[in-house]
Amino acid sequence: MKKTVIYLRQSLNTDKQPHSISMQKDMALEYAEKRDWIIHEVYDEGNRSARKTTLDERPQLKRLLNDVETGKIERILVFKRDRLARKVQQYIEIYRILKKYKVDLHFTADNEPPPFEGAASEFIEAILAGIAEHEANNIVQRLIYSKIPLIKKGLWQVGSPPFAYESKKKKKSDSKEEDEEPIKELKEGESNLRHIPDKVKTVRTLYSEVDAISTDIVDKRDFSFFCKCLKENENLASLTPKQIWDIIVQPLHIGKMVQRLDGNEYSIDNEVTQTLRILTYEEEGLWYKANDIVKQLDVPESITGEKSEDDEGLEEELPMAKLEHVLRCGTCKEPLIAIKKVYKCKTKTCKNAPKINKLDEEVFQRVWAYLIKKGEHQWGKLKEILEKRYGEPFKARITYLDNEISLLENKIKSHFQQLLKYPSEDNQEQLSYLVNCYKEKSKELEKYESLHFHNKQFLNHLDKKETLDLISDINLTEIQKQNILSLVKVVHYHRKKTPDIRCLIPTYRGEK
Repeated sequence: MKKTVIYLRQSLNTDKQPHSISMQKDMALEYAEKRDWIIHEVYDEGNRSARKTTLDERPQLKRLLNDVETGKIERILVFKRDRLARKVQQYIEIYRILKKYKVDLHFTADNEPPPFEGAASEFIEAILAGIAEHEANNIVQRLIYSKIPLIKKGLWQVGSPPFAYESKKKKKSDSKEEDEEPIKELKEGESNLRHIPDKVKTVRTLYSEVDAISTDIVDKRDFSFFCKCLKENENLASLTPKQIWDIIVQPLHIGKMVQRLDGNEYSIDNEVTQTLRILTYEEEGLWYKANDIVKQLDVPESITGEKSEDDEGLEEELPMAKLEHVLRCGTCKEPLIAIKKVYKCKTKTCKNAPKINKLDEEVFQRVWAYLIKKGEHQWGKLKEILEKRYGEPFKARITYLDNEISLLENKIKSHFQQLLKYPSEDNQEQLSYLVNCYKEKSKELEKYESLHFHNKQFLNHLDKKETLDLISDINLTEIQKQNILSLVKVVHYHRKKTPDIRCLIPTYRGEK
């Protein structure tokens, strides 16, 4: 006898979504009871993302599909389409398998459209799966945006806490109380992390051992040997080289929290992060000394997570050519193109071939110096220029995309009605084309709206003193340097001559 089964899955961990699985199961059981169906088995995937995994990486779904293919399943009850898959391609793959083996699919959520039948069924299902995928991407973006304000407050939001810390949501590591309740709400100015006492002792011991280590050991520049010597202390014997590195370089030990999210790095030093210090103010020198020492050692990339500057032939190792689209040969007037580590003129006989890093840095230094000069004397004018330079293109593109999407929505509605009345391959292809255009335009609109939002936030909070202090420090990230270089309109490069720079800032003509 073929079986009626339930498939369950939740994306978030059980702390954030404690009732999701039980809610899905209850709704499925109620759905079956109303139809006098007996549930023979429940395939409970538990806490597993459908956006980040393949079908084979979900064991319960894989087992379910195997049972379908061996003829064991009559019908499947699932809460919504997005419980099966968050990606269109995966959902259609599942849909085809179920259709091939004539397995009925039932959605138990009241607001989820039932599976479509007929000539255009797969196409319509693809549209609905596309909506689910689009929603998943939006959820990720919303989560990212919701975390940024918390990071800026000094709360840990990205990944597992560092070695000597744990979340306050968990029961204390050294607690013997079985019924201890986790902290549910944080007070203003309170961290969401706490120290793990035993590990704090380990951290302090490590910094003390590094402080006392022989210069002969450091001079060998051998990180493995360095770690081996440290582990002679029985309190450090269980640490791996990776843990030793991570502990030494962790700035939270001196009250500074660094987190990376969505390609951006946030460095926070405030009252909240200072409560997480392990080294006192008087002991801060131990942290700086330890970091100076490990910088002298040959540490493998697998430990640091950084790429070696000496590696060649790897595409990701090559320098980012920040000036490629604005660089011209001063002799031939032809564009200079980035090839490996140099810019080369399109004219084969031309010998203009400046090193990418060197030229980019030279141009940056000059534009940077001019920005400081301009900012000190004409701040209002400079800010107005920046707002126009960075804001107007986004506004224009967003307006254009809004109009395009509105037109596409109307066309899709019209063609969809047409397809329902007159199903044909031509109508289906035309609707498919419009839907793909809609998806592409929507994704592009999201990208530009996000860029425009962050750009507007940045410019609105641009303070003269803070900005000049920031760029005067010249300790800028690559992204910040790229933003400054985006003001460059054209650079004419001459061998053995100072590059001629034209900027989008009025009156700038390459002054030194």
